[in-house]
Amino acid sequence: MPHRILYKSLHTIDRKRDNPETRTLADDEGDINTYIVDSVGAIVNQLDNRSFVPESQTTEVINTICLYQNQQMTFEGLSDIVANRLLREEKKAQERYKAITEIRKGSLIQAFIENDDMYLYLVAKVEHDTYIDDIELVKRVGMPVDKQTIKTGLITFSQDMNVLSVKISDVNAKASQYWWGEFLELRKANTDEDNTKKAFKAIDIVLGKQIKTQSPKDHTVLRNTAIGFFRNEENFSFDNMMNSVFNRYEPIEPDSFDIQRVRDTISRLPEQGKFDRQFVVVKKEIRANIKQVYHISPNIELQIIDHVEAIRHLIQAERSEDGSMYIKIKTDSEEVFQSFNF
Repeated sequence: MPHRILYKSLHTIDRKRDNPETRTLADDEGDINTYIVDSVGAIVNQLDNRSFVPESQTTEVINTICLYQNQQMTFEGLSDIVANRLLREEKKAQERYKAITEIRKGSLIQAFIENDDMYLYLVAKVEHDTYIDDIELVKRVGMPVDKQTIKTGLITFSQDMNVLSVKISDVNAKASQYWWGEFLELRKANTDEDNTKKAFKAIDIVLGKQIKTQSPKDHTVLRNTAIGFFRNEENFSFDNMMNSVFNRYEPIEPDSFDIQRVRDTISRLPEQGKFDRQFVVVKKEIRANIKQVYHISPNIELQIIDHVEAIRHLIQAERSEDGSMYIKIKTDSEEVFQSFNF
């Protein structure tokens, strides 16, 4: 069943005003209907959004939506309450973030949508742009048609109005907390600490199962590259990780394992491992799992305790003519070098 827009509204949100400005929409407003459906499709299909849960079923936005669905309030009343809440929170947020960014004037789109046996509630904030009217040749301000929505929230309800899921997309991460925290009163379904631990562990397990035995050298390089991504990136994006670590990787021993199978398995991990595709990396959460110990001989161990830049050039294996195996390690320490310069 296609998305059926039951009701929709449009408000201008301007911090310089005391109240949101309600814009009249006709029932058959084709362009805005298309915009709403496209926005729903974008957030549903967008991979790098994050899952949230309401602080409770009685928060203002959630509770007001339920009152509307229970016919205790009109949609106009609902949308006005939500728009007023956003304006209040934007004014507070601007005070907090004034040294970082400016929250610009924009339009708040709200829509109540029926889809199969679920209801969807869309809230989307679009910043206004200045443009030249090509007919009257005067400067105007309005919603850009092809600009990415700056902040979006999609709340999915069951038929009996229990919250099934909440997805948030925000292109301005620096000042995003007021949108999901103060305005919508949500909390992250997974903490950044949990996401970091779950994501690294899930990837490490796949590498161990599908590569370590089949091609130890590829396992060493890929694991080291994955560690480097977690250690060097402040914000984890699953798509960026896939491209940086796996999609561009050319195996040293391509016949020993199926790299495409590894990529496919890794790509399914967020849903299976229940971690988000986007989060802030908490580096201390993987510190204990980074260390890799190699038993060189009964009395010697090699420990790799962190990401090693250019590991292929720093640590190498050699086999002598008599078949003896050696590990050669580049060092910048004269003291260490002299200690073994027999």
